[in-house]
Amino acid sequence: MADSSLHEEEEDLFDTLPDAILLLIFSKLSHAKSLSQCLPLCKRFASLIHQTDTVFLPTLPQKRISKSAKSIFKSLLRKFVAQKSHKKTGNISYYSPVHLLKNFNFIKSLHIQVPCIDSKIGLKNRKSNADSLLKWKAEFGSEFKNCVVLVANKFNQLCNHGEENFGGNQNLSDEELKMRIIQTISCLIALSARHCLLKQILDEHKSIENVRISDVEKQGILSLGKDEIAEMRNSMKESSSMEVTSRVPDLKMKLWYVPVVKLPKSGYVMEGATLVLIRPVVGKGDDGGDGDGDCGGGEMLGFDGEEDEKMGLDEAVKEIVKMEKNYYVMTVNSF
Repeated sequence: MADSSLHEEEEDLFDTLPDAILLLIFSKLSHAKSLSQCLPLCKRFASLIHQTDTVFLPTLPQKRISKSAKSIFKSLLRKFVAQKSHKKTGNISYYSPVHLLKNFNFIKSLHIQVPCIDSKIGLKNRKSNADSLLKWKAEFGSEFKNCVVLVANKFNQLCNHGEENFGGNQNLSDEELKMRIIQTISCLIALSARHCLLKQILDEHKSIENVRISDVEKQGILSLGKDEIAEMRNSMKESSSMEVTSRVPDLKMKLWYVPVVKLPKSGYVMEGATLVLIRPVVGKGDDGGDGDGDCGGGEMLGFDGEEDEKMGLDEAVKEIVKMEKNYYVMTVNSF
């Protein structure tokens, strides 16, 4: 009896779990680093991890991988990277997501984190102005659909006592307007590059149904659902080119500037807030179709992430759009 009881205690009950349960656990785990740590544990784990349908792939800067971390990733890199290919952004090398995802053949939901190209130019020195804000979110099917860019010189919590003294300028200077346009263009370039990366991934992975591509600074998000991905796949069948960036069509931009925006629901305040809503020009003579208002609002595209909701970014978009007097309308040629 004692030996039988001891045998039952020593039995690994984890081995009795069916494959479907393990796959569910791995999908909930999702983080590529955590999954890679499970790969060498046993052959069963290694085979099932490749069937995971939900994957989060963070940026893997090569220069930050220590010796201990390299041993953790050794199995992953040996299996997933036939050739250690990496690209460079600034001074940081990172492993290509296309290669790292090579053996994940059943992905349905994918979140990729890419290096951030610092778009906070014009927001003074970030070390001395860490409370500045730049956020963007975009939708892209076979072609660019729309994008919202939200910028603030200062973004802080409202004071709970007394009357706040805000230092936002009442008017947007020519120099500041140029900077906002440069920021917007840099966001569009980042968007185009991410869309091109997604083309390469979709070419290899036929099961993907939704994708989010964000960056380490959490500045921008490219989000595609099932319909947008289907639209993209159809477009890819008609064209075999894999450019470094995807074409951005002629665009119409509507830019609002508001010196101070108070967000009572979230408890934040923005100083020097700029909102840019962007969409393609429909045709010749098109006035953007916004009727000086149809282009605006969170209805077109808003910030809907949990963290964005806490910060009140969608609230900010709606509050700024209400201030119809303080806006500029511009067009940008295709690039």
